[in-house]
Amino acid sequence: MALEEKMRIQKYLSACGETSRRAAEKAVADGRVTVNGEVASVGCLVSRDDLVELDGRRVTPTETHRYILLFKPKGYVTTLSDRHAEHIVTELLDIPERVYPVGRLDRDSEGLIILTNDGEFAEKLAHPRYGKTKTYIVYCTGAGCDRAAEDIAAMRVLDGETIFPVKAKAIRKEAGSAVLELVLTEGKNRQIRRMCASLRLHVTRLVRTKIGPVSAGRMKGGDWRELTGKEVEMLYADN
Repeated sequence: MALEEKMRIQKYLSACGETSRRAAEKAVADGRVTVNGEVASVGCLVSRDDLVELDGRRVTPTETHRYILLFKPKGYVTTLSDRHAEHIVTELLDIPERVYPVGRLDRDSEGLIILTNDGEFAEKLAHPRYGKTKTYIVYCTGAGCDRAAEDIAAMRVLDGETIFPVKAKAIRKEAGSAVLELVLTEGKNRQIRRMCASLRLHVTRLVRTKIGPVSAGRMKGGDWRELTGKEVEMLYADN
């Protein structure tokens, strides 16, 4: 990217490592972004010579991109704007660059989350049209556990909203409990917990074990590492 060239404000914010392009558009629409002291509008053109501020803080394009794989423990949130959160995932990192989580993983869930300051990469991971899968292991209890995998795989509507099909299989099931493997390509807010709740199943543990082809391996809560060049390449690639 030639930083001296004019670019749309949402792309500029993405290049600054502040957020994905979609989230940048919302920040602009919400009036949180100014250019040379004036409130910005979605689509306005800026360059590195302009004074661009987000929430009153100047932002400039980053020179170094980071791609971090983190195993989120329970109790941490992935929403950096949650001022009431006791723990935020970025507290687990010790790096000089500002990075942000791609997608969500709720406070009570565990597992893989990717953090980056590369907005184009974040867009590739987050937008459903690119079909990046996420794999979860779900521990649940309830009378319907014996048919849970089949019932989840058959769901097409959740709380009145159409959802993408979910691949589901039972890893283990007993009377009143089951361990399921679910593969999602979309991932609406708390989707797995809501699907289970609609079947009167109680989720006792939920762990994201893979993002696309990248798996947790032996990582545990709080562990993080840089993605390899090959992993970044695979995640960038179209499915």
